[in-house]
This record gives sequence, structure tokens and C-alpha cells, in this order.
Amino acid sequence: MSDYWKFTGECSYSGPRSFEVPYVLSRLIPGNSIEIGGNQSLFKWSLIRRGEPFTLIDPIGTTFNNGHNHRLATCLKGDIRKYTTDDLGKFDNVLLVSVLEHVSLPAYGQTKDWKGSPRAEQLEAFRHCMKFVKPGGRMICTMPHTTKTEEKDPKFSLRYNRSMLDDLYDGFKLVDEKLFILTEPHYCDRWKQVTEKQTIGKRSNVCFTLELK
Repeated sequence: MSDYWKFTGECSYSGPRSFEVPYVLSRLIPGNSIEIGGNQSLFKWSLIRRGEPFTLIDPIGTTFNNGHNHRLATCLKGDIRKYTTDDLGKFDNVLLVSVLEHVSLPAYGQTKDWKGSPRAEQLEAFRHCMKFVKPGGRMICTMPHTTKTEEKDPKFSLRYNRSMLDDLYDGFKLVDEKLFILTEPHYCDRWKQVTEKQTIGKRSNVCFTLELK
């Protein structure tokens, strides 16, 4: 069984967006990784099988293997807007997969405690997450995308336009960016890689990889 289908079976009944797992796995560099807000994580077993340490931080906390942690895995409970450990600046890979867009919104029972707009709070949270990246390490991120310029007051998630993405990229080295549109919604959604122009009027998502300059 391929890694992708194994991880699909480990996630929620609706399945992940089918481009996320291969995108992240193909851009990992060897070393230790931390996933932020990953709940049960789509990547834990792939990294553990490689013999690489894996850390998960989630606001509700989680464990591996029916409550028994693996010797290479660490599970921590914490809010990504505030959480810090002695490991800041020590991870080769920091994974933020379909998480940032929900920060400081009512989704998943969060309280509205941002200092300004949800966009400003998410930008602050993102820059905090980048502090976990070691020199030469990577941030690998996925999120909803849009070509619209207006920003509404969402309850579940923000969609990131070019201006918002540029704010995230500012001060870091953009290694890679890929855009995907949903072409056939069903149990295992089918997505197609496209240009930004081809995302106009479509449901789209973006994946990107950053490094410290």
C-alpha cells in the first residue's frame, strides 16, 4: 500500500485533500520534524519509519498508537499562537498543513482573542511557527487560496490571496509554490495543479515551502 493511501485511511472519514500528502512528503529534508496543529497527523508513520524524530503540537493534544507514544514521537498540547519550547530553531521541517487559515476563528472551539483582524493574528502565528525552523530547515505549508481581494469576517477559515501570501513570504526564501483546483468533488476529491490565472472562479488551494534567508 502506498504512503498516500495508508495515510488517507488514518485521517478523518472525508479524506485529506489529495495533493497535500504527496506535496509535503516530496519536500521534506532529512532530519527532525514538527507538525503544528496536525491532530492525529498524516505524516507521523512515514517519518517514524525513516527513523527520524517527530513532534506534534496540537491545541487539543493527541497521542500515537492507541494512547502509547512511540520512542521517536513526542506529543504536546498547546496553542500555536503562544506555544514555545526549548526546541525553537532546532527543527529541519516544520509542517503547517491546513491549519493556519483556522487560527483565531471559532473553528474547532477556538475563542476570538485576536488583537486585530484574523489575518493579522494568523500572520503573527505564522511568524511564531517559523521560529521553530533551524538554519537550512524548511516550513512546508498548505492552505485555501483565492484570487479575490476582499476579506470578509469568516467563522471557519480565511482564504489566502496573493497579497496575503506575500505577507507570509516576506523575510523568507520561497523555495516552491504550487496551486491546485478541485476538478471532481467526491469521496476522494480530485485536484489538478494549475497556474494562478486558472484558479479564478474555482475552489483552489496553495502549497508552499519556505526557508530562512
